[in-house]
Amino acid sequence: MVKVEGDASRENVDSDSQFQEQGTRVLEKYLLKKDRVPGLHKLDTPNGDIAPNFRRLNGSPIYGCAQPALEGIRYILNTLASDGFTKVVWVNIREEAVIFVEGIPFTARPSSKLNENDMVPDITGNSIAVLEASLKDSLLEQLSRSESKLEYWHEPTLLCNELVTQLVDPKQVKTLHEVMADIQHPGIESVIFQRATIERGNFPEHQIVDQLIEWISKADLNTAVVFNCQKGRCRTTTVMTLAYLIWSAPLQLSMSVSEQPFAKLMQAASMDSQTMDYKLGRYKVILALCDKLANGVRSKEWIDQAIDKNALIYHIRHVIGDNRKKSLEEPQPADRAFYLHRACRVLERYFYFIVFGSYLLEAPSAGNTFTSWMLEHPDLCGVFDSLGGAANTSSEVFEELLSLTGKSKEIDQFHISVFKAVNGSKDGSETLTARLILYHKVDKKVH
Repeated sequence: MVKVEGDASRENVDSDSQFQEQGTRVLEKYLLKKDRVPGLHKLDTPNGDIAPNFRRLNGSPIYGCAQPALEGIRYILNTLASDGFTKVVWVNIREEAVIFVEGIPFTARPSSKLNENDMVPDITGNSIAVLEASLKDSLLEQLSRSESKLEYWHEPTLLCNELVTQLVDPKQVKTLHEVMADIQHPGIESVIFQRATIERGNFPEHQIVDQLIEWISKADLNTAVVFNCQKGRCRTTTVMTLAYLIWSAPLQLSMSVSEQPFAKLMQAASMDSQTMDYKLGRYKVILALCDKLANGVRSKEWIDQAIDKNALIYHIRHVIGDNRKKSLEEPQPADRAFYLHRACRVLERYFYFIVFGSYLLEAPSAGNTFTSWMLEHPDLCGVFDSLGGAANTSSEVFEELLSLTGKSKEIDQFHISVFKAVNGSKDGSETLTARLILYHKVDKKVH
Protein backbone atom coordinates (compact mmCIF):
# COMPACT_ATOMS: atom_id res chain seq x y z
CA MET A 1 0.00 0.00 0.00
CA VAL A 2 1.38 3.38 -1.05
CA LYS A 3 -0.16 6.72 -0.20
CA VAL A 4 1.12 9.96 -1.72
CA GLU A 5 0.50 13.40 -0.28
CA GLY A 6 1.30 16.12 -2.75
CA ASP A 7 0.07 19.58 -3.64
CA ALA A 8 -3.55 18.94 -2.60
CA SER A 9 -2.49 18.00 0.91
CA ARG A 10 -0.32 21.07 1.22
CA GLU A 11 -3.38 23.30 1.15
CA ASN A 12 -4.46 21.74 4.44
CA VAL A 13 -1.32 22.47 6.41
CA ASP A 14 -0.33 25.78 7.95
CA SER A 15 2.94 26.12 6.05
CA ASP A 16 5.37 24.26 3.84
CA SER A 17 7.82 24.07 6.73
CA GLN A 18 5.25 22.32 8.90
CA PHE A 19 4.47 19.95 6.06
CA GLN A 20 8.13 19.11 5.61
CA GLU A 21 8.39 18.14 9.27
CA GLN A 22 6.25 15.09 8.51
CA GLY A 23 7.70 11.68 7.80
CA THR A 24 9.44 8.86 9.62
CA ARG A 25 12.17 10.53 11.68
CA VAL A 26 15.48 8.75 12.19
CA LEU A 27 18.17 9.71 14.70
CA GLU A 28 15.67 12.36 15.88
CA LYS A 29 16.61 14.96 13.27
CA TYR A 30 16.58 13.24 9.87
CA LEU A 31 13.87 12.32 7.38
CA LEU A 32 14.34 9.78 4.61
CA LYS A 33 14.32 10.82 0.96
CA LYS A 34 14.23 8.47 -1.98
CA ASP A 35 17.60 8.53 -3.71
CA ARG A 36 16.29 9.53 -7.14
CA VAL A 37 15.77 12.96 -8.68
CA PRO A 38 14.08 14.05 -11.93
CA GLY A 39 16.23 13.87 -15.04
CA LEU A 40 18.89 11.82 -13.29
CA HIS A 41 19.53 9.41 -16.18
CA LYS A 42 21.32 11.23 -19.00
CA LEU A 43 22.26 8.38 -21.31
CA ASP A 44 20.32 6.66 -24.06
CA THR A 45 20.81 3.30 -22.38
CA PRO A 46 18.43 0.74 -20.87
CA ASN A 47 17.65 0.26 -17.18
CA GLY A 48 18.09 3.90 -16.29
CA ASP A 49 15.51 3.47 -13.53
CA ILE A 50 17.62 0.92 -11.63
CA ALA A 51 21.19 1.69 -12.81
CA PRO A 52 21.22 5.34 -13.94
CA ASN A 53 24.11 6.59 -16.07
CA PHE A 54 25.84 3.22 -16.12
CA ARG A 55 28.63 3.22 -18.70
CA ARG A 56 32.04 1.81 -19.48
CA LEU A 57 35.11 3.81 -20.39
CA ASN A 58 35.81 2.23 -23.78
CA GLY A 59 38.78 -0.06 -24.00
CA SER A 60 39.28 -0.18 -20.25
CA PRO A 61 38.00 -2.15 -17.22
CA ILE A 62 36.61 1.08 -15.72
CA TYR A 63 32.87 1.63 -15.24
CA GLY A 64 30.75 4.31 -13.62
CA CYS A 65 27.15 4.89 -12.58
CA ALA A 66 24.79 6.73 -10.27
CA GLN A 67 23.70 5.00 -7.07
CA PRO A 68 21.99 1.83 -8.33
CA ALA A 69 19.09 0.05 -6.72
CA LEU A 70 19.62 -3.55 -5.60
CA GLU A 71 18.21 -4.75 -8.92
CA GLY A 72 20.56 -2.32 -10.65
CA ILE A 73 23.58 -3.80 -8.86
CA ARG A 74 22.60 -7.22 -10.16
CA TYR A 75 22.16 -5.81 -13.68
CA ILE A 76 25.63 -4.24 -13.53
CA LEU A 77 27.20 -7.51 -12.36
CA ASN A 78 25.45 -9.30 -15.22
CA THR A 79 27.01 -6.81 -17.64
CA LEU A 80 30.48 -7.16 -16.12
CA ALA A 81 30.26 -10.95 -16.36
CA SER A 82 29.15 -10.67 -19.99
CA ASP A 83 32.12 -8.40 -20.65
CA GLY A 84 34.42 -11.19 -19.45
CA PHE A 85 35.26 -10.05 -15.92
CA THR A 86 35.15 -12.44 -12.97
CA LYS A 87 36.16 -10.07 -10.15
CA VAL A 88 34.96 -6.59 -9.19
CA VAL A 89 36.30 -3.73 -7.12
CA TRP A 90 33.38 -1.40 -6.40
CA VAL A 91 34.20 2.07 -5.02
CA ASN A 92 31.42 4.26 -3.64
CA ILE A 93 32.60 7.90 -3.54
CA ARG A 94 29.55 9.49 -1.91
CA GLU A 95 29.77 11.67 1.18
CA GLU A 96 26.22 10.79 2.27
CA ALA A 97 24.91 7.86 4.25
CA VAL A 98 22.80 5.47 2.16
CA ILE A 99 20.25 2.99 3.47
CA PHE A 100 18.25 0.46 1.43
CA VAL A 101 14.59 -0.35 2.05
CA GLU A 102 13.26 -3.25 -0.01
CA GLY A 103 16.06 -2.80 -2.52
CA ILE A 104 15.59 0.97 -2.99
CA PRO A 105 18.28 3.44 -1.85
CA PHE A 106 17.37 6.31 0.49
CA THR A 107 19.35 9.16 2.01
CA ALA A 108 18.81 10.98 5.30
CA ARG A 109 18.09 14.71 5.08
CA PRO A 110 17.19 17.43 7.59
CA SER A 111 13.55 18.47 7.09
CA SER A 112 14.55 22.02 6.16
CA LYS A 113 17.05 20.85 3.55
CA LEU A 114 15.40 18.04 1.66
CA ASN A 115 17.07 19.11 -1.59
CA GLU A 116 20.59 19.45 -0.23
CA ASN A 117 23.19 16.76 0.36
CA ASP A 118 23.75 16.44 4.09
CA MET A 119 27.52 16.16 4.25
CA VAL A 120 30.08 16.50 6.99
CA PRO A 121 33.40 18.02 5.86
CA ASP A 122 36.29 15.54 5.86
CA ILE A 123 34.02 12.59 6.72
CA THR A 124 35.61 9.21 6.03
CA GLY A 125 34.18 6.04 4.57
CA ASN A 126 34.37 4.32 7.96
CA SER A 127 32.48 7.18 9.60
CA ILE A 128 29.72 6.94 7.00
CA ALA A 129 29.44 3.19 7.59
CA VAL A 130 28.95 3.83 11.32
CA LEU A 131 26.31 6.47 10.55
CA GLU A 132 24.48 4.09 8.21
CA ALA A 133 24.35 1.42 10.94
CA SER A 134 22.89 3.98 13.34
CA LEU A 135 20.31 5.08 10.75
CA LYS A 136 19.26 1.48 10.23
CA ASP A 137 18.82 0.84 13.95
CA SER A 138 16.83 4.05 14.36
CA LEU A 139 14.61 3.27 11.37
CA LEU A 140 13.89 -0.25 12.63
CA GLU A 141 12.88 1.21 15.99
CA GLN A 142 10.50 3.65 14.29
CA LEU A 143 9.00 0.91 12.11
CA SER A 144 8.32 -1.23 15.21
CA ARG A 145 6.31 1.65 16.65
CA SER A 146 4.33 2.33 13.47
CA GLU A 147 3.37 -1.21 12.44
CA SER A 148 5.99 -1.14 9.66
CA LYS A 149 4.64 2.04 8.12
CA LEU A 150 7.35 4.12 6.45
CA GLU A 151 6.79 7.77 5.57
CA TYR A 152 9.43 9.09 3.21
CA TRP A 153 9.94 11.92 0.73
CA HIS A 154 10.55 11.72 -2.98
CA GLU A 155 10.92 14.26 -5.76
CA PRO A 156 8.61 13.61 -8.73
CA THR A 157 9.44 16.99 -10.30
CA LEU A 158 12.54 19.11 -9.82
CA LEU A 159 12.77 20.54 -6.27
CA CYS A 160 9.13 19.61 -5.56
CA ASN A 161 8.84 16.95 -2.85
CA GLU A 162 5.96 14.66 -1.98
CA LEU A 163 5.37 12.66 1.17
CA VAL A 164 4.80 8.94 0.58
CA THR A 165 3.42 6.41 3.06
CA GLN A 166 4.23 2.74 2.47
CA LEU A 167 4.15 -0.52 4.42
CA VAL A 168 7.59 -2.16 4.30
CA ASP A 169 9.26 -5.33 5.51
CA PRO A 170 11.69 -4.47 8.33
CA LYS A 171 13.82 -7.45 7.31
CA GLN A 172 14.51 -5.62 4.05
CA VAL A 173 16.12 -2.61 5.73
CA LYS A 174 19.87 -2.78 5.09
CA THR A 175 22.91 -0.54 5.09
CA LEU A 176 24.86 -0.08 1.89
CA HIS A 177 27.67 -2.23 3.26
CA GLU A 178 25.21 -5.03 4.04
CA VAL A 179 23.75 -4.86 0.53
CA MET A 180 27.18 -5.10 -1.07
CA ALA A 181 28.32 -7.85 1.31
CA ASP A 182 25.24 -9.96 0.53
CA ILE A 183 25.39 -9.59 -3.26
CA GLN A 184 26.24 -12.75 -5.17
CA HIS A 185 26.49 -13.56 -8.85
CA PRO A 186 27.24 -16.94 -10.44
CA GLY A 187 29.72 -15.42 -12.91
CA ILE A 188 31.52 -13.16 -10.43
CA GLU A 189 33.99 -14.71 -7.97
CA SER A 190 34.32 -11.70 -5.70
CA VAL A 191 33.03 -8.17 -5.17
CA ILE A 192 35.33 -6.04 -3.04
CA PHE A 193 33.48 -2.97 -1.78
CA GLN A 194 35.41 0.20 -0.92
CA ARG A 195 34.38 3.65 0.29
CA ALA A 196 36.31 6.82 -0.63
CA THR A 197 34.56 10.14 -0.09
CA ILE A 198 35.16 12.82 -2.72
CA GLU A 199 33.77 16.37 -2.75
CA ARG A 200 31.90 17.54 -5.80
CA GLY A 201 34.00 19.69 -8.11
CA ASN A 202 37.23 19.06 -6.20
CA PHE A 203 40.29 17.01 -6.97
CA PRO A 204 40.33 14.14 -4.42
CA GLU A 205 42.41 14.33 -1.26
CA HIS A 206 45.93 13.07 -1.87
CA GLN A 207 45.54 10.04 0.38
CA ILE A 208 42.43 8.98 -1.54
CA VAL A 209 44.40 9.24 -4.78
CA ASP A 210 46.98 6.93 -3.21
CA GLN A 211 44.19 4.48 -2.35
CA LEU A 212 42.96 4.54 -5.96
CA ILE A 213 46.49 3.82 -7.19
CA GLU A 214 46.74 0.86 -4.82
CA TRP A 215 43.35 -0.61 -5.74
CA ILE A 216 43.84 -0.27 -9.50
CA SER A 217 47.47 -1.38 -9.48
CA LYS A 218 46.53 -4.58 -7.64
CA ALA A 219 43.68 -5.42 -10.02
CA ASP A 220 44.43 -8.16 -12.53
CA LEU A 221 43.13 -8.52 -16.09
CA ASN A 222 39.97 -10.25 -14.84
CA THR A 223 38.97 -7.38 -12.54
CA ALA A 224 36.51 -4.62 -13.38
CA VAL A 225 36.50 -1.40 -11.35
CA VAL A 226 33.15 0.35 -10.77
CA PHE A 227 32.71 3.84 -9.34
CA ASN A 228 29.51 5.54 -8.25
CA CYS A 229 28.32 8.73 -6.61
CA GLN A 230 24.67 9.78 -6.28
CA LYS A 231 24.11 10.94 -9.84
CA GLY A 232 27.01 9.29 -11.64
CA ARG A 233 28.08 12.56 -13.25
CA CYS A 234 30.60 15.01 -11.76
CA ARG A 235 32.39 13.01 -9.06
CA THR A 236 32.09 9.71 -10.91
CA THR A 237 33.55 11.23 -14.08
CA THR A 238 36.39 12.74 -12.04
CA VAL A 239 37.39 9.47 -10.42
CA MET A 240 36.86 7.43 -13.62
CA THR A 241 39.31 9.76 -15.37
CA LEU A 242 41.80 9.39 -12.54
CA ALA A 243 41.42 5.62 -12.70
CA TYR A 244 41.99 5.66 -16.45
CA LEU A 245 45.22 7.62 -15.99
CA ILE A 246 46.48 5.14 -13.40
CA TRP A 247 45.47 2.16 -15.53
CA SER A 248 46.97 3.55 -18.75
CA ALA A 249 50.18 4.95 -17.19
CA PRO A 250 52.30 1.86 -18.10
CA LEU A 251 51.38 2.24 -21.77
CA GLN A 252 52.03 5.97 -21.61
CA LEU A 253 55.47 5.39 -20.11
CA SER A 254 56.34 2.76 -22.71
CA MET A 255 56.06 5.30 -25.54
CA SER A 256 58.66 7.90 -26.38
CA VAL A 257 57.57 11.51 -26.75
CA SER A 258 57.70 11.21 -30.55
CA GLU A 259 55.30 8.27 -30.38
CA GLN A 260 52.65 10.13 -28.39
CA PRO A 261 49.24 9.94 -30.14
CA PHE A 262 48.75 13.72 -30.03
CA ALA A 263 48.37 16.03 -32.99
CA LYS A 264 51.08 18.37 -31.78
CA LEU A 265 53.19 18.83 -28.65
CA MET A 266 53.23 22.56 -28.05
CA GLN A 267 55.66 24.37 -25.82
CA ALA A 268 53.77 26.03 -23.01
CA ALA A 269 55.70 29.26 -23.55
CA SER A 270 54.31 29.49 -27.08
CA MET A 271 50.70 29.55 -25.87
CA ASP A 272 49.48 33.14 -26.18
CA SER A 273 47.66 34.06 -22.97
CA GLN A 274 46.07 37.04 -24.73
CA THR A 275 44.10 34.72 -27.00
CA MET A 276 43.31 31.95 -24.54
CA ASP A 277 41.30 29.04 -25.87
CA TYR A 278 39.22 28.11 -22.84
CA LYS A 279 37.82 24.90 -24.33
CA LEU A 280 41.38 23.68 -24.73
CA GLY A 281 42.16 24.59 -21.13
CA ARG A 282 44.67 27.30 -21.95
CA TYR A 283 44.18 29.37 -18.83
CA LYS A 284 47.01 31.49 -17.57
CA VAL A 285 47.56 29.39 -14.46
CA ILE A 286 47.61 26.23 -16.60
CA LEU A 287 50.21 27.73 -18.93
CA ALA A 288 52.33 28.66 -15.93
CA LEU A 289 52.02 25.12 -14.58
CA CYS A 290 53.08 23.61 -17.91
CA ASP A 291 56.17 25.82 -17.81
CA LYS A 292 56.86 24.84 -14.20
CA LEU A 293 56.70 21.07 -14.70
CA ALA A 294 59.50 19.33 -16.56
CA ASN A 295 56.93 17.26 -18.45
CA GLY A 296 54.06 19.76 -18.15
CA VAL A 297 53.10 19.98 -21.82
CA ARG A 298 53.14 16.20 -22.21
CA SER A 299 51.08 15.81 -19.04
CA LYS A 300 48.47 18.33 -20.20
CA GLU A 301 48.10 16.61 -23.56
CA TRP A 302 47.67 13.23 -21.86
CA ILE A 303 45.17 14.61 -19.34
CA ASP A 304 43.17 16.30 -22.10
CA GLN A 305 43.01 13.04 -24.03
CA ALA A 306 41.71 11.23 -20.94
CA ILE A 307 39.16 13.96 -20.21
CA ASP A 308 37.86 13.96 -23.79
CA LYS A 309 37.63 10.17 -23.75
CA ASN A 310 35.50 10.28 -20.61
CA ALA A 311 33.17 13.18 -21.49
CA LEU A 312 30.01 11.22 -22.21
CA ILE A 313 28.04 12.93 -19.42
CA TYR A 314 30.33 15.59 -17.94
CA HIS A 315 33.33 17.39 -19.43
CA ILE A 316 35.92 18.20 -16.77
CA ARG A 317 37.65 20.87 -18.86
CA HIS A 318 34.68 22.54 -20.57
CA VAL A 319 32.82 23.03 -17.29
CA ILE A 320 35.45 25.60 -16.27
CA GLY A 321 34.55 27.87 -19.17
CA ASP A 322 30.84 27.18 -18.73
CA ASN A 323 30.90 28.46 -15.15
CA ARG A 324 33.14 31.38 -16.11
CA LYS A 325 30.61 32.35 -18.79
CA LYS A 326 27.73 32.20 -16.30
CA SER A 327 29.72 34.40 -13.93
CA LEU A 328 29.76 37.07 -16.65
CA GLU A 329 26.14 36.71 -17.73
CA GLU A 330 24.19 36.40 -14.45
CA PRO A 331 22.35 39.64 -13.60
CA GLN A 332 22.74 39.32 -9.83
CA PRO A 333 26.17 40.03 -8.33
CA ALA A 334 25.83 37.20 -5.79
CA ASP A 335 25.07 34.74 -8.59
CA ARG A 336 28.02 35.98 -10.59
CA ALA A 337 30.32 35.51 -7.60
CA PHE A 338 28.89 32.02 -6.98
CA TYR A 339 29.63 30.84 -10.52
CA LEU A 340 33.03 32.48 -10.52
CA HIS A 341 33.92 30.66 -7.32
CA ARG A 342 32.74 27.40 -8.86
CA ALA A 343 34.84 28.14 -11.96
CA CYS A 344 37.84 28.56 -9.67
CA ARG A 345 37.17 25.24 -7.98
CA VAL A 346 36.92 23.23 -11.19
CA LEU A 347 39.92 25.09 -12.61
CA GLU A 348 41.93 23.96 -9.60
CA ARG A 349 40.74 20.39 -10.17
CA TYR A 350 42.05 20.58 -13.75
CA PHE A 351 45.31 22.06 -12.42
CA TYR A 352 45.81 19.08 -10.09
CA PHE A 353 44.95 16.61 -12.84
CA ILE A 354 47.96 17.92 -14.76
CA VAL A 355 50.08 17.77 -11.60
CA PHE A 356 49.00 14.16 -11.08
CA GLY A 357 49.79 13.32 -14.70
CA SER A 358 53.28 14.71 -14.19
CA TYR A 359 53.67 12.49 -11.11
CA LEU A 360 52.69 9.38 -13.10
CA LEU A 361 54.97 10.31 -15.99
CA GLU A 362 57.93 10.35 -13.63
CA ALA A 363 57.36 6.61 -13.10
CA PRO A 364 57.37 6.86 -9.30
CA SER A 365 58.79 3.99 -7.27
CA ALA A 366 56.46 1.87 -5.16
CA GLY A 367 57.22 3.79 -1.99
CA ASN A 368 56.88 7.24 -3.52
CA THR A 369 53.17 7.95 -3.08
CA PHE A 370 51.39 10.93 -4.58
CA THR A 371 51.11 12.36 -1.08
CA SER A 372 54.86 12.17 -0.50
CA TRP A 373 55.60 13.44 -4.02
CA MET A 374 53.44 16.51 -3.40
CA LEU A 375 55.32 17.18 -0.17
CA GLU A 376 58.51 17.15 -2.21
CA HIS A 377 57.03 19.75 -4.59
CA PRO A 378 55.46 22.41 -2.33
CA ASP A 379 56.17 25.08 -4.95
CA LEU A 380 53.42 23.67 -7.20
CA CYS A 381 50.69 24.86 -4.83
CA GLY A 382 52.24 28.31 -4.98
CA VAL A 383 51.74 28.46 -8.74
CA PHE A 384 47.98 28.43 -8.31
CA ASP A 385 47.91 30.86 -5.40
CA SER A 386 50.30 33.34 -7.02
CA LEU A 387 48.02 33.67 -10.04
CA GLY A 388 44.83 34.31 -8.12
CA GLY A 389 43.94 30.86 -7.09
CA ALA A 390 42.24 30.78 -3.83
CA ALA A 391 42.22 31.15 -0.13
CA ASN A 392 38.68 31.68 1.09
CA THR A 393 35.64 29.44 1.53
CA SER A 394 32.32 30.07 -0.19
CA SER A 395 30.79 31.19 3.11
CA GLU A 396 33.53 33.79 3.55
CA VAL A 397 32.95 35.03 0.03
CA PHE A 398 29.23 35.41 0.58
CA GLU A 399 29.77 37.08 3.95
CA GLU A 400 31.73 39.73 2.13
CA LEU A 401 28.98 39.98 -0.46
CA LEU A 402 26.39 40.43 2.28
CA SER A 403 28.47 43.17 3.84
CA LEU A 404 28.19 45.00 0.52
CA THR A 405 24.40 44.67 0.27
CA GLY A 406 22.92 47.76 -1.28
CA LYS A 407 26.26 48.85 -2.72
CA SER A 408 25.98 47.47 -6.24
CA LYS A 409 29.00 49.35 -7.52
CA GLU A 410 31.17 47.85 -4.80
CA ILE A 411 29.77 44.37 -5.45
CA ASP A 412 30.55 44.71 -9.13
CA GLN A 413 34.07 45.77 -8.22
CA PHE A 414 34.30 42.71 -5.98
CA HIS A 415 33.34 40.51 -8.92
CA ILE A 416 35.83 42.25 -11.20
CA SER A 417 38.69 41.75 -8.76
CA VAL A 418 38.01 38.03 -8.49
CA PHE A 419 37.71 37.72 -12.25
CA LYS A 420 41.10 39.38 -12.67
CA ALA A 421 42.54 36.89 -10.25
CA VAL A 422 41.25 33.90 -12.21
CA ASN A 423 42.97 35.29 -15.29
CA GLY A 424 46.20 36.01 -13.48
CA SER A 425 45.96 39.73 -12.79
CA LYS A 426 48.26 40.92 -10.05
CA ASP A 427 45.79 43.69 -9.29
CA GLY A 428 43.08 41.14 -8.58
CA SER A 429 45.28 38.73 -6.68
CA GLU A 430 46.23 41.36 -4.12
CA THR A 431 42.69 41.59 -2.73
CA LEU A 432 41.30 39.31 -0.04
CA THR A 433 38.37 38.24 -2.17
CA ALA A 434 40.54 37.58 -5.21
CA ARG A 435 42.27 34.76 -3.36
CA LEU A 436 39.11 32.61 -3.25
CA ILE A 437 40.39 29.20 -2.29
CA LEU A 438 38.82 26.11 -3.54
CA TYR A 439 40.88 23.48 -1.82
CA HIS A 440 38.95 21.26 0.62
CA LYS A 441 35.91 23.57 0.56
CA VAL A 442 32.29 22.71 -0.06
CA ASP A 443 29.44 24.68 -1.57
CA LYS A 444 25.96 23.63 -0.47
CA LYS A 445 24.93 21.42 -3.33
CA VAL A 446 21.44 20.85 -4.64
CA HIS A 447 20.72 17.12 -4.37
